Amino acid sequence: MTLHRCLAFVFFLFTAAGAQAQSFAVNLGDRTLGTMTFQRNGDAVQLRSSLNNTPLNLFNGTLDASSRPVRLQTGEIRRQLLALSDTTRKNRQVSILFDRGVVTDVVINPTSEKTAVSGPEQVPQGVLDPVSAFGKIVSSQGCPGVMQMYDGRRVVRLATSQTTPTANGVRCDVSYQVTAGPGHLAPLSFKNASVSLTYDAQGLSSLSIATGPFVVSVVRMN
Repeated sequence: MTLHRCLAFVFFLFTAAGAQAQSFAVNLGDRTLGTMTFQRNGDAVQLRSSLNNTPLNLFNGTLDASSRPVRLQTGEIRRQLLALSDTTRKNRQVSILFDRGVVTDVVINPTSEKTAVSGPEQVPQGVLDPVSAFGKIVSSQGCPGVMQMYDGRRVVRLATSQTTPTANGVRCDVSYQVTAGPGHLAPLSFKNASVSLTYDAQGLSSLSIATGPFVVSVVRMN
């Protein structure tokens, strides 16, 4: 199934619930790289990022990713991740269909971006798409449970290793491990990272990811 055909045959299902949007600043140390917005509308979630101030402009660009129920031409209902990235380094389109945690279809354009786990048969059961996983992190009332994410190119395991009460809420130390597929930021190929989540009365206030010499933070703006 081609990406265009997949898009042509789906019917988006929305509930009557109003959209809820949260905005975050993306920082590298004291440098603001750009912004990220997460929005929920009923059973549909969307994550958008725009980076315009990365070092040497190497990673400038946009990501528009959504996860929502869709109805196929056959009448079957699936959850679809649709991710469109447009950066200074590359452009990529990814479509993944999930059936209650089981991957049933993966389409990646260009095909050169496929990896050894870009086929449904290579993906373990019980995976979430990254947008749904971020939605669980944002809406968590405490430290999130163990999650497996799949983005079409790799499988990632997230697990809370420590919970620490703070004056305003709680901090969660989370391990991030690529368990199948390539690491991030080729040719560096990072496969492990330390993630820190900070929650207050309003929910997720900040998220930081540390791997190698890099520490990227995502801080709530509203």
